[in-house]
Amino acid sequence: MSRLISWIQQRAGDCITVADLAAEIRSSVRQLQVSIGHHFGITPLELLRETRVRLVRNELIAADPDASTVSSIAYSLGLNHLGRFSHHYCIAFGEKPSETFRRTQHD
Repeated sequence: MSRLISWIQQRAGDCITVADLAAEIRSSVRQLQVSIGHHFGITPLELLRETRVRLVRNELIAADPDASTVSSIAYSLGLNHLGRFSHHYCIAFGEKPSETFRRTQHD
């Protein structure tokens, strides 16, 4: 599974489907669903989203506030629905992405 997560991280900005994930580990979509469910307790799409959200957080923390925005970082990592992204980010980290961005720029 670590190989799959690395693959997602390298291609986070690309349009990735569940079939792409299955092809990467040379399995069927069904076997991928079972395997990810067994290892992580989530679906392949949830794994993709959670990996992207973590990548966004890392980028927000490291970003130059004069050269980046929350939206541009999210878009660059394949999170094109900003409302849904913000919702999932809040669930994962207990704060809005903009709060992370502002807070880390003043530390």
